[in-house]
Amino acid sequence: MGELFPVLTRLFEFIVLFLPHFEVVNSTQAGVKWTRGADVKVLTHTNGMWWPRWMFLQGLFRPVLWSRWDNWWRLTGIHWYWPLVTHVPTIVPIKRQTTYLPKQKLTTRDNKPLHLRGVLIYEIHDVRALLCETHDYDDTSHDFALVAISKVICDNNYSELLADSKKCREDLSTQLREELRHFGIKVIRLSLADFATGLSLLHMTDIADVITEAE
Repeated sequence: MGELFPVLTRLFEFIVLFLPHFEVVNSTQAGVKWTRGADVKVLTHTNGMWWPRWMFLQGLFRPVLWSRWDNWWRLTGIHWYWPLVTHVPTIVPIKRQTTYLPKQKLTTRDNKPLHLRGVLIYEIHDVRALLCETHDYDDTSHDFALVAISKVICDNNYSELLADSKKCREDLSTQLREELRHFGIKVIRLSLADFATGLSLLHMTDIADVITEAE
């Protein structure tokens, strides 16, 4: 009897492929679905299923002007897809988001060691480019942000960074904004946090790794 359950499960999964599914996209989200492996369609909260408005129901009992016919229906965020030929839609948030970057240990142009961490604030303005031009947009944005911070820190002296922090923030944001625009990401601001100086201490796990490699 136990051997029958896997067969029934596979049969159920096969039948589900022929049934339509739906995905709901709200106003803070957008996404993409791939139909037949090649066709790409952007999913938003305003280009989904047609849905009757309340005035349509009123019009059934009380005639209204035909010029208001366009207002009887509206597009919603309900999107249907057929699993047999369509991948499960990928839905991502598109409104303002904040992410903390990994900590970095960098050296300024005058050999001043710094320990810092970046804060990236961004929005998604092109979800098609975001999901079609890169495999993992989180890793992509983090990598470009880390490189931008490293370049600005290494090209300036420590005194220059302290004297004009606003210019440093603007340089970081401008450089990263140009690089991430290709991937549909709109950079609002890239700034520094946990900004400190001093030599780094070797963690116990790092010491163990060094000893292992030496052996």
